Amino acid sequence: PTGAIRFGTVAEKWRRPQALAVIDRSRCYVYSGVGPCMGCQEVCPAEPENAVVGVEVERGGETMEAPRIAADRCVGCGTCVTNCPAGAIRLRKRSPSSKR
Repeated sequence: PTGAIRFGTVAEKWRRPQALAVIDRSRCYVYSGVGPCMGCQEVCPAEPENAVVGVEVERGGETMEAPRIAADRCVGCGTCVTNCPAGAIRLRKRSPSSKR
């Protein structure tokens, strides 16, 4: 009601994202060696291409798919944050000069 928070349209949010998802590798199941997981990729709503891409990593002599955030596709919606079972993803505010 005070106007302190600007609520734009969905189209505006996709054009000019305010945040970027960042993965804490020390907490992520795959990077920390707990086991496979790609839940963040499964729920990412970015279109036409997912903002969470899979990259191959070796853990314990085994090759697994691990998540990586594609900054140019991430809109900072937070869906991956709320769906990460390890609590390994946070949103970081984008700087005004950062390009998407």
